[in-house]
Formats: sequence, C-alpha cells, structure tokens
Amino acid sequence: MPPIRFIHAADLHLDAAFSGLSRDTPADFAERLRTATFTTFRRLLDLCERESPDFLLLAGDVYNQEDASVSAQLALRDGFRRLESLSMPVFLVHGNHDPLASRLRSVRWPGNVTVFGELPDAVPVFRKGEGTPLAIIHGASHASGRETRNLAALFRRTEACGLHVGLLHATPGDADGVARYAPFSQGDLKASGMDYWALGHIHDRREVCREPLAAYPGCTQGLHINEPGEKGCLLVTAEARPDGGYAVRTSFRPLGPAVWKTLDMDLGGAASLDELENRLRTGLDRAAAEVWSGCEMLLVRLRLQGRTELDGLLRKGTTCAELADRLREDGSGVPRIWIKDIDVATRPCVERGALLEREDLLGEVFRLSEAARTAWSGCLEALLREWESARAENAEVVRLRARSEEQAVEVREAEAVHHDAVREVERLLNMAQVPDAEAFYRRHGAKLEREALERRREDLGDALRLAARDLYGADADIPAFFASFGEADKEVLEAELAGLAGRLSMLADEEERLADSLRTQEVRLEQAEGSETLSRLRLRAASLSGTIRGLGLEWSRYALARHLLLEARGRFEKERQPGVIRAASALFSAITGGAWVGIAASLEDSSLRVLPPHGEPVSPEVLSRGTQEQLYLALRLAHIRNHAAQAAALPVIMDDVLVNFDPDRALRTAQTFGDLASSQEGSPGHQLLYFTCHPHMADMLRKAVPGVGLYVMERGTIREEE
Repeated sequence: MPPIRFIHAADLHLDAAFSGLSRDTPADFAERLRTATFTTFRRLLDLCERESPDFLLLAGDVYNQEDASVSAQLALRDGFRRLESLSMPVFLVHGNHDPLASRLRSVRWPGNVTVFGELPDAVPVFRKGEGTPLAIIHGASHASGRETRNLAALFRRTEACGLHVGLLHATPGDADGVARYAPFSQGDLKASGMDYWALGHIHDRREVCREPLAAYPGCTQGLHINEPGEKGCLLVTAEARPDGGYAVRTSFRPLGPAVWKTLDMDLGGAASLDELENRLRTGLDRAAAEVWSGCEMLLVRLRLQGRTELDGLLRKGTTCAELADRLREDGSGVPRIWIKDIDVATRPCVERGALLEREDLLGEVFRLSEAARTAWSGCLEALLREWESARAENAEVVRLRARSEEQAVEVREAEAVHHDAVREVERLLNMAQVPDAEAFYRRHGAKLEREALERRREDLGDALRLAARDLYGADADIPAFFASFGEADKEVLEAELAGLAGRLSMLADEEERLADSLRTQEVRLEQAEGSETLSRLRLRAASLSGTIRGLGLEWSRYALARHLLLEARGRFEKERQPGVIRAASALFSAITGGAWVGIAASLEDSSLRVLPPHGEPVSPEVLSRGTQEQLYLALRLAHIRNHAAQAAALPVIMDDVLVNFDPDRALRTAQTFGDLASSQEGSPGHQLLYFTCHPHMADMLRKAVPGVGLYVMERGTIREEE
C-alpha cells in the first residue's frame, strides 16, 4: 500500500496586520506586508497542487478575528474551489480567533470541504476507486472565543481501519495557564487512540509527543518580531507497519514571504562610524543570504553588543533612528530588508585596571564595588562548600537510616521467634496443668515412669499370653500356665527369659530417645529467653537511633541557614529595586490581576525576573507572547511616570496596544491608562491619545475610563461622539 501523504497547516490569520512597524514604511513595502497573508495562502495552494497530497488539514484560526474581512472569506472560498478541481478534500476546524459563534458563515464552501462542529466527529477519506477508508479524520471546533473545554479528552478512535488523525486547535497543559484555550495533556492524546495529532494555536513549530506523534506546524506567516524565522506548514507521510500501526514523519515547508529576525551585531573594537556601518551592512547581507529562497521581505531588529568607543554616540536619542534610515535606503534587493529598530546593548571601552588605579571618587567607588563582589563571591563559594558537605552528610544519614531499617527487621524477626517460643512453652504448661517449668519436669518424669511401668506390665502380660498359646494352644489357661513353670525345662525357661530381656532393652532405647527430645526443647527454651543476639541487636538499634537524631539536627541547621539566606536574598531583590522597576512591578501585577505579583532585577546578572505568587522567579522568555507584551507595556508606563516625576508630563500616543490582550487584562490595562491620565500627588496627568480601528476596543476604553473623549475619523473628517 502506498504511503498516506497530507498537508497540515494552522493559524493562517488571513488579512491580519503586521504589528510593531513604524508608520513611515514605504507605500509599496507596506502594500506587500498587507497582502503577505494572502500570498502565504496562495503558496499553500501551489504546494498542494505541486505535491498532490491525499488531503489538506487546517487546524484553526484561518481568520484573524471573528468579524473577518470580505476579502479574506472570498479568498478562502476561491482557494477551496481550486482544490476541489484537484479532487482534494479539505478538513477545517475553528479556533479562538474564528469560533463557531462568530459571523463567518457568509460564504458557502464547496463540496470538498468538511467543517467540524463543537463536538468531535469522524469523517473517512477514500482514494478514488477504493472501498476501504484511507484515513479517518477526527475534529472539533471552538464553540466560542473563550473555549475552556478539554476537547482532546472527548476524542475516541472508531473501529474503522485506516490512519486515524485528530484535528484540533488547543493548548498543551504545561503552557502559560492564565488564558489557555482548549487545554489538554499528553495523556489525553495517548488515550484517544489517534495515530497523528494535527494541532494548531501555538505559532512556533514543535512536537508535543512522539507516541502518538502530535505536532504544531506553527503559523504560516509571522506577524511581529516575537514570531521570528521561517513560517509554513508540514508535509506529513504515514506508512503502514506490520503490527497494524503507522510510522509517521513530518517535513517542514516554508511559505511566508516575510521573515522576522533579530541580529546580534558585535561592535567590539569599532572606533569609527565607517567601521560601524560596514559591520552592520555585512551582517545584514549575511542574514539576507541565509533566509529561504521564497523570502521577499526580511524584517530585522539589530541588537548592538560589545565594547566600543561609539557607545556614547549610539546612546544619543537620534543616532539609532538615523542609522536605521540610512540602512533602509539600500533595502531594494531581494529579499528587501527593513530595519524595524535598533537595540543598543554596547558598553564603553573602559579598562578595569585603570579604574581601580584612579585616585578620585570614581576609583574609590569601583574599588569598593570590586571588594564587595569578591566578598560576595567568597561567601557564595563557602555556602556552596557547606551545601556539598551537608549533601554528603545527608547521603550518609540516608544510608544509616536504611541500615537501621534492615536491623529493625532483624530485631522484629528475632522477637517473633522469641514470642513463638514463649507461647509454645505456655501452651505446654497449660496442657500439663502445672504452674512452672520445674513442676512440669517433675510431673513429666513421673508420667514417663508410670508409663514405662505400665508398658512393662502390659509387655509382660502379652509375653505370658503368647507363651501360654505356644504351649497350650489358643484356649490356654493362664493359671495352668504358671503352674507348669515348676515342671518346665530349665533351658526353655532361660530362652524365654532372654526374649523378655531383649524386649526390655528396646523399651529402654525408646525411653532414651524421648528424653533427648525433651532436653532439646529445654535448650531451645533457654536460648529464646536469654539470646545474646537479641540483646546485641537492641543495643545497636538504640545507638543508630541516637546517631540519626544527631545528624538530623545538624542537617536541620544547614537547611535553616540556606532557607534564611535565600529568603534574605529574595527580600533584597524585591525591596531594593530601582524606582522604575518597583513602579513597573505594581503595574504588571495590576494588569495580570495578580497572576504575576511583580518584577525584580536579579542580583547575579541584573536581568529581569518575573515573580509568580508562589515559587521561584522566572525569566520573561518563559511567558506567553501576550504576557510578554503586558510586561513590556508595564515597563514603558513606569518609565513614562518616572520621566514625568523628573521633568514634565508629555503626551502619550498608543496604537492598538491592547488588541492582542484577553478581555480581562485589556480592561485592567485600560484602567491603568486612566490612572496615567489623572493627576497624582499634585502633578498634572498625561494627555493620552489611543488610536484603534476596533469599535469594541473603544467601548471597552470608555467603560474603563468614564468620561473619556471619543473621536471618530471617517473619510478624512474627525468628529466627536457623545
């Protein structure tokens, strides 16, 4: 059977606008960016025609918003008609940007398109002329823009043969938990019985798990600097295995005409503008040569690093803007390069030794700083050594505890043997009806003697009866037999006496055997009552318990010291922060509704850390894209407030910065805008101008800040709305 091949794409976001670009973008360049998502979709159709897959999967967010443009809807319909002419099935699910509840039903899809509803359904795929399903596609769409159901847990494999594929727009369970859409776990994916999971929503290309293979293709076109690199779709190939399963592999196919990239440029040693410009142009040329052949636009953020004499010049207000404009002048090649912005992270050319040798205040400050750093490093090294020692001691404690447990088991076994022996002795004494062992021995001896005498009497009687039968027959008269002794021959009598003596010897041997058995039981009883092994084990257990208690106390002291040091460090990082960081921390906590309690600068490398309600601080890189944008917005607002406190409250202009926020965080952020515009501590507030093309965003801002002025521009005319 030939392998099954299909294309898996997601997050097309048709007719979505690029964000983070200046308004002075050239008209032709801006037009190419505006149509980039349509170009990507056309390339996806070309790929389908070129590769001839068995079917196409679209895993949600085909549109960018619920009220999609007419152009986006008609472009999608026409593309599906093109695939219908190729007899290629298309399977589509809706995501959080284009849920089933949205107004996206203005067009009729051709017959080759299957749109899944809000509950999982299974649709077979057939090859022409074959009656057995090639594959079974399972899919479910978001019912609303805030889908919180675990849709993956509802998927179940049917009895139909063929490749079973799950199609879903969802979020892994270990993602940022603030605004998860259709959350799932790897266990949900495995329990479903699918052979492959075609997922959407995450804009980065990644695999969630291998068994079954669950993959995100990423978005087809990056829309901002935080979606860098080549974007496209996956060509999936599934081959049947002898065990009835499928071996599934994926191959990435780039589609997006625009590529975002951050270039780290080392300016170490650069001493002139000529050298600076040459390095920047060389780096840009190298980046343009490395992108894929279909890239038409390379959108670059330059991050300048290294020690250079130009550090002071680069940090002047207009230098980077002028450099960006100059570099943009040469952006006419293929791909066309556009400088988004320039981030200056350079350092001045200052020798540490020269600073230490200075005799002025700067030299003294630097020497004090160097001494503090050395002392802190020594303290950290000492703490590390103590921690290693404590860890080794803890390992010894664990070993001793394990040995103690083994000895405790041995003690319990010995105690069980002793207990059984004592119970056996008590049972024997009760059976004999005697108060103690000595009385038992006396009664036992008398009993044995009586039994021996009784057996001798019986044996003698039996011997006499046998002798009488031998002499006189079965009807022998015993008295007559005794009377005959006087008449018996002496030799006969001696023979009979010898036989009786043999029997008595046998009885004596049996008596000795029983006496040996009794002595063995007595020895066992004495060993159980006075066992040296038992005493030794008990003493050893007591000694080990004392050792464990001592080591536990010592470990507790080290643990307490470590806890106090970490707590002091955390309190220092939280309380001794610059004013801007403290202000940004309060703003970020308010925006996220307490999901993140603040921001702090690390003592180790001065990098920013985000503080969760519980646990250790984390790097901003682990946050979701929306939360990162909220963090950076909080930092900007804090800088604005700080500038106003030191100089003047300047006007603040914002362009739809809340459009990608979830409703709750957008409302809280808008309320902070109201605080920014109001007077604080006797100083006037900022004049805030917010531009938006979304009516719902304007309504939300008026709700958050009552009395705010609303101005509408239509066809070049501005009017104020009540």
